[in-house]
Amino acid sequence: RVLLAVYLDGKQYRKAETILHSLIECEPDNRSWWNYLAVAYLEQEKEDKALAALVLAHHRSQLDTDDLMRIVQLYSSNGIPEKAARLLRDWLKTGRLEATRQTLKLQFELWHLACEHGPALQALEKAASMAENGEDYYLLGCLHFERNQWQQARHALQRALRLGIKEKAKAQYLLGVAAFNCGDRHTAQQAFEKASKNPELGKVVAYWSDRLQFR
Repeated sequence: RVLLAVYLDGKQYRKAETILHSLIECEPDNRSWWNYLAVAYLEQEKEDKALAALVLAHHRSQLDTDDLMRIVQLYSSNGIPEKAARLLRDWLKTGRLEATRQTLKLQFELWHLACEHGPALQALEKAASMAENGEDYYLLGCLHFERNQWQQARHALQRALRLGIKEKAKAQYLLGVAAFNCGDRHTAQQAFEKASKNPELGKVVAYWSDRLQFR
């Protein structure tokens, strides 16, 4: 243990590995040794080995929140976002991880990377409900908009605007198009009027306003 401390303090991580392997053989259920081994691997940019060490530790003993999040992030950085998302989903369900806005946003990002759009949108909607402003709802509205899910887009964008966002004019424009496609002329007209005050959106808003008049 003293020699391990010397190697870690001196950033001699390869030598620390040898000591840690011996310590793990003696105390395989000691979570600290597995964590130190993962750190030694990470410091040498051996992310695949760090992930393997943490997964083995997970099967040997109960890891804490930071360890579990590290496993999720390592799966993601190693190009396996679907595995990371599924682990995170399971640990949230069982209560091993708390369903905070941060963990839900991470879950959204992982599902999004894995091209699992349904679970991604569900995670983002839960995260948005915990936010103090409407930025997450704005992102949710944009994603529904891209998928031509007009009712969901309209609902999310309306909530985003009520809670407050930076891109107000763009959100009003998107809301107008979504409402137009839902057959909600009143909401569409109001949204286009507000969006038209932004000179950068003038032409495209005018186009949709004309379509609204002749519909």
